[in-house]
Amino acid sequence: RLQIRFRSQHPCHPFASMGGLWLVLPKGTGTLVTLDHHYRVVNDDPEDARWLAKAIDRNSVAALTALRETAELGSGLDQLWLSCEDSVDIDGSAGDVYTFLARAQDWPQRLPHVVRVLLDEDVVDIQHIQSDVRIPNGSVFTTSTTRVCFPETHIVYKQTRPPAIMQAHTGAWVVTSLGHRVRATAQHTVLLRQETIAPLLGAESTVDDARSAVRHVLSDLSLA
Repeated sequence: RLQIRFRSQHPCHPFASMGGLWLVLPKGTGTLVTLDHHYRVVNDDPEDARWLAKAIDRNSVAALTALRETAELGSGLDQLWLSCEDSVDIDGSAGDVYTFLARAQDWPQRLPHVVRVLLDEDVVDIQHIQSDVRIPNGSVFTTSTTRVCFPETHIVYKQTRPPAIMQAHTGAWVVTSLGHRVRATAQHTVLLRQETIAPLLGAESTVDDARSAVRHVLSDLSLA
């Protein structure tokens, strides 16, 4: 029926409950998408209600805008997706490898390309990180990342503020025991931002050029 209904099973305060509906309607040569929410506020607090209404409006506009921009790419979307991974085998323990990856606050002293890291971990194993990273051409960019850590096995993350050439960037660090060795793997999935390719890489640059450049940088930083 071109509908997706959703409900939060464990709503966060000040939500008492929250659910909604995505509705997709054909319209002329395009599509009309409607996003509806229904929710209750703990104790019906009017101040919380006003704050939630603004937050839902802000997030809904962001989600619908991203949906429209992505859908309107049409057949060009596949070229803008990029997934890759790099691995290295280590003579060491999974615990030590995981600790290195989890302690991102130590990276400025351990990794030559990481200039600065601010890490908040109010909830154990959920990290919010802001970092300044120097790429091979010498320029420095700032990213914001949320990471969910699964001790000694893997860390998954999403950049909430990716580099300008990326619409989105998600990834994972995976630690795999191989007998007496450990394999550390860096995985990346990226959606390129097409309109930034020419300004950032040159007027004659193509999507293939951008894919190659981003893949090269991701590989260099991961292997480092």
